[in-house]
Amino acid sequence: TSLAMGGNIEQSAFALLWGTWWLGDIVGALIITPLLLTWFPATLSSWRTAHPFEAWCLFSGAIFCAVLVFSD
Repeated sequence: TSLAMGGNIEQSAFALLWGTWWLGDIVGALIITPLLLTWFPATLSSWRTAHPFEAWCLFSGAIFCAVLVFSD
């Protein structure tokens, strides 16, 4: 938004640029969040059984995002 308001990008390119930044942030969150949850040990024993599920979520989220980004 600040790029468009500052005149650094055309108004017609705002939606595409905003979507690109948003997708990049989501991909970062999908990759980093499960890794942080896996690396930092939880004090609750119920969290320890969730590691395979977190790994599966990380893998499936990465594949989903890759399909979205690289599909024509």
